[in-house]
Amino acid sequence: MNLSTTRSLSLAWQYQICLGIMTGIHILGLLIQKYTGSDLVVLILPVSIFFMALFFSMWPVVVTTLLGAFMWNFFFIPPIHSFYIE
Repeated sequence: MNLSTTRSLSLAWQYQICLGIMTGIHILGLLIQKYTGSDLVVLILPVSIFFMALFFSMWPVVVTTLLGAFMWNFFFIPPIHSFYIE
């Protein structure tokens, strides 16, 4: 993929691709969390957002970043499966 190809996609496709990437990264994070803890997931999320910002328009990346922050809070920060932070 190059910049002109992905940014020329419709916004609906960009949202779907960005949300799919973020969902895949969180599933990967849930799988590797047992072995590495949540520290590696903390490093993977900003890097993935950086690469999405290179290839997609601003608003799909902003929405995906916000959703990713809520998903990270819900699945990785204790207490797990809650939006409360200790």
